[in-house]
Amino acid sequence: MMKPVDAGEEGDITMMDQGMKKVAVFALTPQGKELRKQLLAEDTPGWSSAELDDIETLFQTCDGLIFIMATGIVVRYIAPLLRHKREDPAVVVLDQAGRYVISLLSGHLGGANDLARAIAAQLTTGGHVCLPVITTGTDVADVTAFDVFAKANQLTIEDISQIKYISSDLIAGRPIQVGVEGKLSGSFRGPVMLLDFPETSPTAVKSDKTNENLSVEGRATQWNPDLNRVLVTSQCHVKGIPPSPHCLWLRPKDIYLGIGCKKNTAPQKLIRFICHQLRKYDIFCGSIACLSSHQVKANESAMHAAAKYFQCPLVFYKTEELEPYCIDIEYSDFVKQTVGVGAVSAPAAKRAAGPKSHLLIEKIRYDGMTLSIVKKEMQYTAC
Repeated sequence: MMKPVDAGEEGDITMMDQGMKKVAVFALTPQGKELRKQLLAEDTPGWSSAELDDIETLFQTCDGLIFIMATGIVVRYIAPLLRHKREDPAVVVLDQAGRYVISLLSGHLGGANDLARAIAAQLTTGGHVCLPVITTGTDVADVTAFDVFAKANQLTIEDISQIKYISSDLIAGRPIQVGVEGKLSGSFRGPVMLLDFPETSPTAVKSDKTNENLSVEGRATQWNPDLNRVLVTSQCHVKGIPPSPHCLWLRPKDIYLGIGCKKNTAPQKLIRFICHQLRKYDIFCGSIACLSSHQVKANESAMHAAAKYFQCPLVFYKTEELEPYCIDIEYSDFVKQTVGVGAVSAPAAKRAAGPKSHLLIEKIRYDGMTLSIVKKEMQYTAC
């Protein structure tokens, strides 16, 4: 049996910690409705009472659903509404006496496990104990769930189907190998072996050995082709690492692009140019964190189209904002006369990325377009 959660214990997860903007609470019986009032007494923003008649709409629009009723009733209501673990909301179920809170659906990516723990902490007061019921295998085995690691570190899961192979290995006690570009603090739980990336790519960054990032299995020296692995990188393919049976790619948003183009450049032309250069340098398109340029280009439709295509922000900087980032950058008299600063794309990318970043590609020119690529040093926390 899981031990009770003490409401006042240091490190407890609170309702506000969940990051859920909209949560609906359902109840059927008078006792269940009283418990619902207790849950809503904290006035957590976005939490509200709901009726089962609205379940279809709320399942599509809520981050979390809380049901105070029998689990079987909930299963019958939500079964036709299930889509995919990437999309389904967190679903938790409580008995009307508030003794148990069950994480029923989307325990990891949706946050139902943490939501169940938070509710249990709130309801455990005085002599009353509420137990969270968590059944996900990684939690029961006390090993790292890499979908939780991805969510906590704002990493994109490229192929979610690979998670089951990684989790199965850890639960069974089989070792996996993990490579992380950037700094990693904390320790993974389970038989995880950390390795460095080969220095064979212009985007390669070694993981920081100075942190306390050794797991149960510690740090290995060679990649084993027989072991499944997790790679945290914006590289499309990591040269120097042999193939493995299964690989979970976790993608950071660590690539900052400075762009420039002639007036009225066709949107598709700029997008194709960017895509071609990213492929050339083995950079994953989904790792683009930001596009940037000079404010004189603020109305350039091609740039806005590119930002929409890559699903990232587009920022424009004034001349005085770019000037500090022009040191050791190729200078152009023409650009200086045009916008008041001797370079745009590289300074803009450096300005957007901020400190602890480095210039991968200073400038690529092609047919009236320019591109600069900056990579930001990322920091991750193991869990």
